[in-house]
Amino acid sequence: MRVFLSHSSSDKALVEAVYSQLGKDAAWLDRAEIEWGELFLERISEGIENASDFVLFWSSSAKKSDWVRLELNMAFIRMLHERAIRLKVLLLDKTSLPLYLRPFQ
Repeated sequence: MRVFLSHSSSDKALVEAVYSQLGKDAAWLDRAEIEWGELFLERISEGIENASDFVLFWSSSAKKSDWVRLELNMAFIRMLHERAIRLKVLLLDKTSLPLYLRPFQ
């Protein structure tokens, strides 16, 4: 199992705590996986491609994040076309979920 941790940078402290509990062999976190100078989009795509699970940390900041939206779209592609990834949503605040995310909370 390898979990891709999708989040807004505003929620990074909490997500880093989860990452430290899971460990680098079980989880993918941007700051741990992307080196300075690497192409973010390629590394994020590789992380999602190699993940068995995609966990979205949902908050008001995540709702506004273009990066979170991009990561979520890539995860949906893998889920719908390959049936190769499980999606899960963790609610960090009272921000409403879009209809398409409700089955995954």
